Amino acid sequence: MVAPLLAVRFLPFTDLPEHVAVMATMSRWLDGTESATYDITLWRSQYLLYHAAGALLTRLLGDAVLANRLLLVGLALALPLSVRAALRALGRDERLAILAAMPFLSRPLFVGFLPYMASLPLYFLGLALVLQARTRRSGGLLAALAIGLFYTHFSTLLVFVVTAVVLEIVTSARAPGPWSFGIWLATRVRRLVWLSPVAIVAAAWSLTSRMTLRGESLADRGEIGKMDVSRSIHALPLWTFDVFRSHVDEICGGIWWLSLAVLAVLGVRAEQPAPPTGALGRPRAVRMLARLDPAYVPLLCVLAIYFATPFRIGAGGMLNVRLAPIVALTATLTVPRSRGALRNALLGAVALATVAFAVNATVEVRALAREQMTDFDVILASMRPDTRLVTLRFGNLATRTYYDPYPFAGSYHRANGGRVASYSFSDLPHWPVQYASEARPPQKRVPLWIYAPCAYRNAIDGPYYDYALVSGGLDPFADQPAGPVFRELRRVPGFVLYERVPGEVWTGERGRDGPCARPVDRPGSMDSAIMFPDYKYSP
Repeated sequence: MVAPLLAVRFLPFTDLPEHVAVMATMSRWLDGTESATYDITLWRSQYLLYHAAGALLTRLLGDAVLANRLLLVGLALALPLSVRAALRALGRDERLAILAAMPFLSRPLFVGFLPYMASLPLYFLGLALVLQARTRRSGGLLAALAIGLFYTHFSTLLVFVVTAVVLEIVTSARAPGPWSFGIWLATRVRRLVWLSPVAIVAAAWSLTSRMTLRGESLADRGEIGKMDVSRSIHALPLWTFDVFRSHVDEICGGIWWLSLAVLAVLGVRAEQPAPPTGALGRPRAVRMLARLDPAYVPLLCVLAIYFATPFRIGAGGMLNVRLAPIVALTATLTVPRSRGALRNALLGAVALATVAFAVNATVEVRALAREQMTDFDVILASMRPDTRLVTLRFGNLATRTYYDPYPFAGSYHRANGGRVASYSFSDLPHWPVQYASEARPPQKRVPLWIYAPCAYRNAIDGPYYDYALVSGGLDPFADQPAGPVFRELRRVPGFVLYERVPGEVWTGERGRDGPCARPVDRPGSMDSAIMFPDYKYSP
């Protein structure tokens, strides 16, 4: 699963260049070279842990792209190992961890939800600690891990907290001995006291941060977008394994799901669990909880949160569907132990499907980079350091995938020594690197206007930027719009780089306002649901 990460320099993960840009900016910010342009929101961003680790590696290696790649390699290795730790804590067959390899290359990774992917190994390590926690030391480790999850991704933290609480209730219901509600409640509070630090941090964050996209409150119209149950069910397998338009990943995913189902059936038939004796004589609700196998608790909690979570809350989008890999991974924890040649054959089939899945992903990644990023290093080398770039991407260039793989390619300019690459997530309130107020680019009424390049106005925006990176076959400067003169500097397959000519302006006598004769409608865009709250998302 590491092979696709090493296949090309510019990986086709949508948001990845923005993460790389943050790492480079944070690394240089310590020198004071970025402090005039950016502010680091140390306590308000929940992506801080991933980006800080990348910034430290960038500081050591001098290359943010390489630093991010090393982090991804570490995550690819850590995910199945963390699932193995959870399986061991549950008394399950550790060989089932082979099932945890393939979900790493899921759609959330290719869409570029890198801090979220980094949170998955922490979640499963946390599960193992929760199941084994018996001492104050383990409580301290859990408190530190929960705070680490908070500063990696809130969605996974929510799943972890709910799972930990339910696990504590279920395991206590199965424990032998006399039962009293007062004693039971006091014991549960004492054993869950490790949640106190992260609760305090989360409360402080909620009071000082803003998640809205356009309104003042999440209660405002359009700030929360929901997905109905049928679409959520449809999206679940797609967001787990279906990344490319070819059908190899779907076939491998089908083998994975079928093998998991058969393994579960074999395990249930082989297992003959003894009824829990510790719940005898207790209230009915406690006896019912005692019948629940703790191995099913993570899956049930994740499913409940998956269907309850909106598709979008303020500036955060695709919140429910990105949970799909956790659903698949927690499902592996439910498979009971069993023996036999069929079980071994199924595990072998999963291993072969995993190899095929990784090989196909490697081929597709190389093809995408070859189609869209050939000679992109030439573009980067053509721009002077400490300059400002605007990216105008006309049209959805997704050909082999269900998402646009390189909309933020211009953000590599910041990783290469540039000062600004717009549009940037630095305009979003939850991002760890924010524009300083006096250095902010001209603002647009359209949120995430990287997907609405026709909003560019040369007379307003042009004076701020030194370069314009254009893709999609449209020349935004062909009619000499009012404002500074931009002339073509470099052309490579897929991109044209324009440079602002100092001191020269166009009068705009041709009368065209903006680069498009009419608005470009892209309802198939991955982020249409974020830009347009009334858009009905279709996976």
